[in-house]
Amino acid sequence: MTKFYADQGWGLIETTLLGMYAKCLKEMNRSEDYIKVLLKLLAKSSAAERVRLRRRGVTALDDGDGKTASVDISLDAQHLEEEVGVDGCVKRIVALSLEIEEEITTPMSHFWDNIAVDPYPRHLDDRDGFEVLVKMRYLLEEKMEVQELRVRMVNTIGQVKEVWMDALEPVTMKRGVVKVFARSSITIPGSYIVDKIILIANKLHFVHEPIAKSTPDTALGLGSTPVAAVPIVKKTKLLFYPAPRSLVAKLEVPKQIHLEHMKAIELVLDPGKNNVTKAELRLRSATAGLRLMMASVKFLEGSDAASMGDKPGVVNLKGLSPEKKVRFRLPYTSENELTELALKVEVDYDTDNGHFFYADGLTVPVVLPLAVNVQDVFRPNALFSRFQVSTAIPDVPLRILKASLEGSRTFGACSGVGTEGSMVLSLPRIF
Repeated sequence: MTKFYADQGWGLIETTLLGMYAKCLKEMNRSEDYIKVLLKLLAKSSAAERVRLRRRGVTALDDGDGKTASVDISLDAQHLEEEVGVDGCVKRIVALSLEIEEEITTPMSHFWDNIAVDPYPRHLDDRDGFEVLVKMRYLLEEKMEVQELRVRMVNTIGQVKEVWMDALEPVTMKRGVVKVFARSSITIPGSYIVDKIILIANKLHFVHEPIAKSTPDTALGLGSTPVAAVPIVKKTKLLFYPAPRSLVAKLEVPKQIHLEHMKAIELVLDPGKNNVTKAELRLRSATAGLRLMMASVKFLEGSDAASMGDKPGVVNLKGLSPEKKVRFRLPYTSENELTELALKVEVDYDTDNGHFFYADGLTVPVVLPLAVNVQDVFRPNALFSRFQVSTAIPDVPLRILKASLEGSRTFGACSGVGTEGSMVLSLPRIF
C-alpha cells in the first residue's frame, strides 16, 4: 500500500501509513523490519530538508577557499510538502541495530548531500602514509554517532589495487557541513579514484559510490565504468606518491659491469626519517622469463641490519636507523635478451608510530652500453679478427682512446697499427 501511494504521488498518506506500520512492528518486536521502516521515514525527512536547501539556493559545499562545486539535485517536492515527524528515530535505530543479526545497507544519499573527497591527498608530518578530506552535508535534525568512516581508493592504471582509508576516531554527524579526515598507513604510488565511501553506525552501513557501474561487481568488488562517467573519473583522480621523509625502494644498475660474471641489479631501500624496528621485504619478478637468484644475494650496505629470510624472495630487516640505507646486489637470469627489467617490491615494516606497508613496481634499463661485433676470417696458419665496437643505446657518444690485443696460451697475437698499450673506452654516465 505504501509503495502504491508513493508511486501515485500521495506523499502524506504514504507517510501516515509508514508511521502506523512502524508502531505495529515495534509492538511485535520485529527489530529489523522496524529499522527499515524508520529509515524510510528518515529518508523522507532528509528529502524535505534537501528541498528547503534547494529553495534557499544552497546546492553546493564551500571548500574553504571561496570555490564551490555545483551539485545536481532532482527531486519532486510535491510529495514532501508535509513535515515528517521523526524525533528520536536516529538514536533509536542505531541502538536497535545491535539486536539484529545482519547489517543493513542504505545509500548515503538518503541522509547526506554533496558528498565529496578532496582531490589533493596530504602527507603526514610524523609518519608515512596519506590522509584525505571527506566533506558532506548531513540533512537530519537529530545527531548521529558514526563509529567508522571508510574510503576505498582504486588504482586506475595497471593491475587493480585498492587502498582503504579510515577516520581516526568516531564522528558525530550534525546538521550542516561535516568534514572528516581519513588516513591510511599504506603507500602504493599511483593514480587513484574514489570507489566507495562507507559510514558505519553499529550495524547500519551507509554506502556511497561516486561513480555508477554499468556491470555487476566482479570477485574483487569492481565493475566497469560507463562512458558517461569518464569525465567524472578524470576530475576526481588522486595522485599518491611517497613523501620525502618516507620509506622508498629504488632499483639501480651496478656501476661496474663484468661481462664474465652473472648479470645482476642492485636494490636500495631507504628508510627516510623512519626508525624501522622490524621489516620484511618481498621481491617478485614482473618481467616474463626473469628468474631472480635470491640465494646469491650479496649485501653491499647495511649488512648488519639485513639478512635473508626463511622464505624464498624475502629479506628480513631490523634495527634500521633513519637515513641508513640497505643496498644489495641481486643476480638474475633471463630466457630472452632484456632491455628493461621490472620487479614488484613489497615492504611490511614497523616503526615507533605503528605498522606500515609500502609497495611499488620498479623498472630499470639493463641493456649494456656497448655492443661488440667480431668477424673472424680463418686461414691455414692464422686467424684474422675484426672487432666493431658501438653503443647499444642511441645518441650516446663513444670514444676509444687506446686499444691492445693480448694473446693466450693457445694463440699468439699480433696487433695492428695504433693498437699499442691498453684499450680504454670513454663513456659518459648514462644510468
